[in-house]
Amino acid sequence: MKYSIKDLTKEQRATAEENGIKYNTLANRLFDGWEIERAITEKLNRKGGRTDKKVKQEDGKDVSDSWFAGPGQMVKCSVEGCTHSGYVITKTHCRNEHGMEREEVKKKFGMPQVLQMNLNQVRKEYSSFVVTH
Repeated sequence: MKYSIKDLTKEQRATAEENGIKYNTLANRLFDGWEIERAITEKLNRKGGRTDKKVKQEDGKDVSDSWFAGPGQMVKCSVEGCTHSGYVITKTHCRNEHGMEREEVKKKFGMPQVLQMNLNQVRKEYSSFVVTH
């Protein structure tokens, strides 16, 4: 079962805060399917990043192990000079823009760079697209 921030009690949110887990990190963990207890208690790794190792540092940049962005993220194409970014770097993009399959792009240029988004700014900019009940 997936949980969201709305499913947490005040005590659970306080526990996460006491453990140094920020709101966005907690929201991402729950979105990724973490159980509540693990999400509020598992400490961050030494570098302050996520413990599921979906992002790593290469040449001072956050690099994904996936072609898809995680919650609160976008990915940027790794091909030198390409400015394409989005929620996924598609096979079609790699073929049409670079004349390569994704695996060729990976071998030659590496995996996409991760871009962290300010979720409050995204919500504000796209509020007209959000359906509320």
